[in-house]
Amino acid sequence: MRILLFILCLFAINNAYSQIVLPVTASQYVKTIDSAITLIQKTDTNVYKQLDLMVDSIDMWLGGFSSCDYGWIFISRDDVELGVQNVAAVLVHESHHIWMWTQEINVEREEEEAACYSYELQFLNKIPDCDWRLKHHAIKNIKFFSNKSWNPEK
Repeated sequence: MRILLFILCLFAINNAYSQIVLPVTASQYVKTIDSAITLIQKTDTNVYKQLDLMVDSIDMWLGGFSSCDYGWIFISRDDVELGVQNVAAVLVHESHHIWMWTQEINVEREEEEAACYSYELQFLNKIPDCDWRLKHHAIKNIKFFSNKSWNPEK
């Protein structure tokens, strides 16, 4: 009986404190991804909580850009090779897409991208000694997607 109770307690603890699953097949990149998650956690606990709530698994792919689906973030190998801060930016950006979908915020794709880049930039502004190129990339895309979504005929 004690063993059964012990096993039940282990399952309860395991489900209460879930952890994002990292890719096993890309072990050389796991350290960078793990460091990015730690950077997010240390920089902004609310952003980390959203990431933890929205993302069950992170995996690698050979696409030209990172992407996401409900509960999943797919990081391109190129994004991982750009370093920890870049991976943190990707995780923040993609998790915000998932958050918008789960909140059923239905907007045009361009408006969604602008919102996600804005959320990413807010996070990047909190990182000490953040690479200026990451901020520049976010600002450039906020402007780009904001201009595409603005249509005076609507």
